[in-house]
Amino acid sequence: MTATVQEAPKAGAKTQWKLDPTHTAVEFSAKHLMISTVKGRIADVEGTIDIDESNPKNRYANRSARPASALSGFSPCGEVS
Repeated sequence: MTATVQEAPKAGAKTQWKLDPTHTAVEFSAKHLMISTVKGRIADVEGTIDIDESNPKNRYANRSARPASALSGFSPCGEVS
């Protein structure tokens, strides 16, 4: 049996975390004619989070989501399935 040991970042180091698309969810909901709510998720997402270990308030998140990868279970308007 093996285990991976990861050291804590050194003081003053800058750490970058990469979002794992498999474990990241971007979900949305939108009202349709004020009668029903359509819910879905965007499948194609990526991003990073940068943290300054000496000053955690100094952080930055860079993320993107491709709207064309939205999944709601419904066909786009005007498209016949």
